[in-house]
Amino acid sequence: MSDMEPLNAGRLPRALTLLVVWIKTKQPFRLRSTSCVGLLSMLGFCIKVKPYADLTEAHAMQLVAQRTSIPVPRVYYALVHRGATYIVMSRICGQMAWLRWKERSEASRRQILDQLSAVISQLRSIPRPEGIGVAKVDGGPIYDCRFPTESFLGPFATVQDFHRKLINCTTLDAHFGSPYEDLDELLGFYRNLDDNPVSHPRGPRQFKYSSTRR
Repeated sequence: MSDMEPLNAGRLPRALTLLVVWIKTKQPFRLRSTSCVGLLSMLGFCIKVKPYADLTEAHAMQLVAQRTSIPVPRVYYALVHRGATYIVMSRICGQMAWLRWKERSEASRRQILDQLSAVISQLRSIPRPEGIGVAKVDGGPIYDCRFPTESFLGPFATVQDFHRKLINCTTLDAHFGSPYEDLDELLGFYRNLDDNPVSHPRGPRQFKYSSTRR
C-alpha cells in the first residue's frame, strides 16, 4: 500500500480518467482494443490501471525524469479510486528488447546492452536517503509480483540484505553444489557486488529500445 499523494488529480482530470477507462473497458470497445491488460492506449496517451492502491510507479517515473536523461513516460495524472491506481502518461514507442534477440547481430546486442548499462548507471547516480539500501522512492517496502513468497518486501538497509531475502538464505557464503550449480553462480555474483544504496523505483522491469534494428 502507498500513502503517496496523487499527482495533479483534480476533479476534472479524475472524472475524465475514470470515464475513459469505463468506456474503453466496455465490451464493444474492448473487442476493438489492442492494448495490454491493465494498459489502455489512445491518441498518444496511456492509462495504466492497477487493482491495488500504490502510487509509487508514478512518483518513480517523475523522479527519474527530473534527475536523469532516461526516456520515461511523462506522467500527467496519478490517482487512487476505490482501491485501484490510475496513471495517465504519455506513450513512448519502442520494442521489447527480447523480441527477435537471437536474430540480432552481435553488434546490435552489444548496443542494446550498452544502452541498458547506461540506464542502470544513471539510476544508481540518483541520491538516496541516508540509511536506506533497497526501497521504493519514499523509503517504504518495494513491490514486485514475482517475489517468491510475498509481494511486498523491505525496506532493506543494505543491498546484501535484499539479496539474502531474495534467495531465502541467511548468508551469501552458502554452497549448494550439484544439481544447484546455477544457484552457486548467482551467490558468487551477489558476493562480488558492492553495497552502494539502490532504490527500487517500481515493480516489474521492462526494457525497451528505440533504435532501428541492425
